[in-house]
Amino acid sequence: MGFVAPSTFTRKVFNVSLNGRNFITLSSQFCFAFFFFSFLLQVCVQTLSGLSWPSGNTVK
Repeated sequence: MGFVAPSTFTRKVFNVSLNGRNFITLSSQFCFAFFFFSFLLQVCVQTLSGLSWPSGNTVK
C-alpha cells in the first residue's frame, strides 16, 4: 500500500506535465513533493541518529 501512493502521484505529475497547461499545478505539486521528501529525509536521519546515539556513547 505504501508503494501505490507514490506511483500514483508520479503518474499524476507526469500526466499534468504532458498537458503542459497546468503549470501552476505542476509547480505546486513539485514543491509539495520536495517538502514531503525533505520531511521524510529529516525523519529518516533523526531516526538513524537516534538509533546510533546509544552505540556511539557506548563505543567512545
